[in-house]
Amino acid sequence: MLLGVASTARVSTGVDVVALIGDVLVFLALVAALVTVMYARDTAKVMHGMAKDLAKTAATMKANLLLANRGRQEDRLLHRLEQYERVMHGIEKMAEGQRRRDASMPELYLQEARAELLTALSVLPETGLSACRRFADGTFVPANLDSARTEISKAVRDVHEQLAKFDSPLS
Repeated sequence: MLLGVASTARVSTGVDVVALIGDVLVFLALVAALVTVMYARDTAKVMHGMAKDLAKTAATMKANLLLANRGRQEDRLLHRLEQYERVMHGIEKMAEGQRRRDASMPELYLQEARAELLTALSVLPETGLSACRRFADGTFVPANLDSARTEISKAVRDVHEQLAKFDSPLS
């Protein structure tokens, strides 16, 4: 029986060792879980900060795109205003050419003015400034001059009104 007791003791000691190893492994797993939770909290804080930074970056990008689009629109309007200024100059030069012609001066100045006005009108869409086009294409008639001046003045006013909308802050 001595042999039976010893074998029981060995089994009991083996079970204790296995139980102890199991307890140590469970303890290590709990420590690992605790460390993971601590790092997860830190990681969550960092990720939350990154999300805030990303939101700020997206908002900045949107504002920059709006600003670039606004700049493009303003540039187009200023370019159109410059084209209208050339047309106005051509109209006034034609009026001066007619005054010179009426004063028995050579007609060359009037022909040059007409060519300048037609050139200024050629870069604009065909559908706009019909009175200015009639004035440049036809014979000099004071009523056509008045119509052309009125039309180009209205076109310039419209562009100025559109440009005035950009004076307000971005919406």
